[in-house]
This record gives sequence, C-alpha cells and structure tokens, in this order.
Amino acid sequence: MSDKSERLRVANQVIRIISDRGRRFFYSHAHQRVGRFVLEQGRLLFIDPHTGARIDIVRVGRWDGFTGAGDLQRIVEDLARYVTSGKPVDPEHFGPWPKTANRGDQWGYGVVMDDVRRLIAETGVMAAEECAEERRNVHYI
Repeated sequence: MSDKSERLRVANQVIRIISDRGRRFFYSHAHQRVGRFVLEQGRLLFIDPHTGARIDIVRVGRWDGFTGAGDLQRIVEDLARYVTSGKPVDPEHFGPWPKTANRGDQWGYGVVMDDVRRLIAETGVMAAEECAEERRNVHYI
C-alpha cells in the first residue's frame, strides 16, 4: 500500500480492531466513540476517544489529552509512522508475550488477543509470517 490515504484507512482499521474486542482499548463507552487518525491541513492528528482532543502526534513525550497508557501511545506512534512513511508496525506490540509478562496476557484480552493479532496481520500493516517468525526466533530465559 503506497497511497497515504489508504494507509490512513488501514491505520484506523487497526484501531477499530483493537477497540472492538477484549478490553476495548481506543474506545470510550461514555462517549460511544473510537479513537482515530485524521489528516487536517496536511498534518496527521489522533483524536482521543475519551477527551476528543486532537493530538499532534509529532510531539515527543507524553501527549496532552491522550488517555491511553505508554504502550498504546507507542502503537499510535508506530501507526502514524506507517501512515506517513509506509514503515510496517512492529509486531511485538501485539504479542504473543512470554508467560513472565502478565502471564502472557499483556493487554488482558485473553484468548481474544489471538484474533486481534490475526486481524491486524491481515490488514497488511504487518505480515503474519513476520510476527510468527519473530516469535519462533526469540528465546526467553
């Protein structure tokens, strides 16, 4: 996918996949909305689902108005980089994780995380083979 608008669509699809399942990160029950990327006057912004803040994601450090934790901010940063440059998102964001990391359930999504990982891989933002291959080659002590 080389077109920036298509990558923007895919990045929002990834956010939607995450927000529709498990603990529903990137979704606000109170406001009934999902976080999303938008292009405004050539700038890529992320709209926080809880605050509605238009976040300038180029800024380094913690973002004002962003309600997600650091792991979610890194996912947004990687998705933004994907939108602007086409660089694939690091599959490590989506596990699988070693049993020593929160019993292998980093997000608390349980078995649903397998579906999240598969659906995200199917978007093309990262290759499913890359994700599986990386996990086979990592040895935890």
